[in-house]
Amino acid sequence: MRILLAAVAVLSLAACTTEEQAKQSRPSTHQAAENLPYQPVRFAMPPGSTIDRNNTVAVGDSVQWFGTLALTSSLDIDGTSEYYNRELAAQGWEPLSSLIADRVILQFVNRQKQRACIVTIESGNMWSGTHVEIVVAPLVSRANIASR
Repeated sequence: MRILLAAVAVLSLAACTTEEQAKQSRPSTHQAAENLPYQPVRFAMPPGSTIDRNNTVAVGDSVQWFGTLALTSSLDIDGTSEYYNRELAAQGWEPLSSLIADRVILQFVNRQKQRACIVTIESGNMWSGTHVEIVVAPLVSRANIASR
């Protein structure tokens, strides 16, 4: 009988320890939220990009937002420029103009979503990657301007 009681006690202790270990290994909802990458808005971002919280200001919801999205891309300036030209065109953005100098400035319009954006890409240094700022604003038609 003593052996049976000892076995039950050991199994109970092992079950408690296993349950406690499982609780510790499972992140809480708060911990899981902290591990998610910060992404206040939905917009094309090169793989490996990180959002610059200090220079990102957006109003609206995460889909229909306006403002500035600032980020650092691990791609070089040419790769980042190619990424935005390709990805934004695939998402319905029409290129309007591009300026290539010591930085790249790309302008797009999305008539379906009634939005315009300017993507500014600057070379960083070997430690900081490429700096990107995307300004998104409502598209204002000439008819709206003329009626004012």
